[in-house]
Amino acid sequence: MGRGRIMKYPLGGDDSPSYATLLGSVTRNPGGIVVDECNSVYVADPFGGNILKFSSGNSTGEQIASGLITPNDVALDTYGNLYIVERDTNRVQRLNVHDGTREVIVGNKEGAEGSDSEHLNKPWSIAFDSENNLYVSDKENHRVQKFSFHEGDLL
Repeated sequence: MGRGRIMKYPLGGDDSPSYATLLGSVTRNPGGIVVDECNSVYVADPFGGNILKFSSGNSTGEQIASGLITPNDVALDTYGNLYIVERDTNRVQRLNVHDGTREVIVGNKEGAEGSDSEHLNKPWSIAFDSENNLYVSDKENHRVQKFSFHEGDLL
């Protein structure tokens, strides 16, 4: 990935690059990647401050979010919302992929760092489990935090 591009390799196939499909290029080094149920690929572009979407079968990415501060990782919940780690503003945002609205759901809106349960300090990556719990690796606090969601609301 050092050339700022995303490659797709078929499972069970030869691992050589000649069997790969170039999905597209991002400005520098791509960040986190997640694939939805329609095989669309979402890519965080940390240095460009964008989230790109590559629809299934399309090698050209569409910018679906911009103006982000170091979006490091992305994840999808069971409702199809995209979650974005903004490393340098110490927060996680939820993006409605249908209408483009965003809201801060972990951390604070001002981006202040902290070590209590409502703050983050350089969040790095995120993942959901099968029960729709969100896990956030909070790098500088040396912890992983778990957040529970129901119908997209933080408990």
